[in-house]
Amino acid sequence: MKWAIVDTETTGGKASPDRITEIGIVLMDGCVRVGEFHSLVNPERNIPYFIQNLTGITPAMVKNAPVFADIAKEIAGHLQDRIFVAHNAAFDYGFVRTELEMCGIPFSGPRLCTVKMSRSVFPGHDSYSLSKFAPAMGIADWGAHRALGDAGAAASLLQLALERVGEEGVVPHIKGYAAPSVLPAGWTRERLSVIPPLPGILRVLGKQGQILYVTEANHLLEKATELLSNPAKRGSLAKVKSSIVDLDFTITGSPLLAKILAFQEQLIQKPALNRAVRIPSGFGPDMRDQVIIEAGRSLSERTALVLRRGTLLGFAYYEEDESLSQQELEDRMERLDVGGNLAPLLRGTR
Repeated sequence: MKWAIVDTETTGGKASPDRITEIGIVLMDGCVRVGEFHSLVNPERNIPYFIQNLTGITPAMVKNAPVFADIAKEIAGHLQDRIFVAHNAAFDYGFVRTELEMCGIPFSGPRLCTVKMSRSVFPGHDSYSLSKFAPAMGIADWGAHRALGDAGAAASLLQLALERVGEEGVVPHIKGYAAPSVLPAGWTRERLSVIPPLPGILRVLGKQGQILYVTEANHLLEKATELLSNPAKRGSLAKVKSSIVDLDFTITGSPLLAKILAFQEQLIQKPALNRAVRIPSGFGPDMRDQVIIEAGRSLSERTALVLRRGTLLGFAYYEEDESLSQQELEDRMERLDVGGNLAPLLRGTR
């Protein structure tokens, strides 16, 4: 299994109002460290004095550091196709996800908290805070309260856990990585892992390629694993689990486009296990003419959704370094043609 062990230093405790001041990432394949990344980050806001005293990171240190947007693609590349690991993962995952999404890069995936893992794998300790637990496990002088040092200490804890209980003993502690209870004929857990951790449309197929179920997904792999792990949560899917022959997916890059195209497909294909859908009501204030820009299918690509006279006309992909006129964008556009207007689906999303 591939891991990205992450630690962040921040200006405070809440993602969005607070920002990252430093990030460290240790990359591991199995038990072996294969790389690392580190950078101070200009948070573009004040660092409170008590945070400066805790981390030693001062405004002068980050003044000429890159802002997060300057290194966002590089960070996303390090995290791609790896399990996100951190000591108190909810904190670091929340900050990294928020920062990436502010840069137009959707991020979601399985994550492992080494605090929760350690309580199970190494029970009986008085404290599982990194500053007390790491020395108790023989990890010393790692550079506490600095990102790469703390990430390295968490990586050492993961290595110790893997040595004690193996991957099979760690996997139950990974959020969003449940083992599927149902797999289509010919599919294995390894084959399932080829589904990318990106936004898109997921389809469950029956015999002769019949579409049984269609859904949007912010994270295709996580959604597929969830569906196959808990088919009973979708009662109709549980009834036909023996008829599931294959899975299919389309990467959209944009969660909003995934929502729109999945709805369009449900409307046209009428999959047996989806609830019937109808063209949404146009009730509400008129939506102004606009081009909505979203993330694309790669880090350098963007998605444009074109709204004119209150109607969602269609979408187009383009490279971020392309300079397109309005007409060129609309010439490239794939039109939405479902006999109605899907613009009301955008209400509440902008």
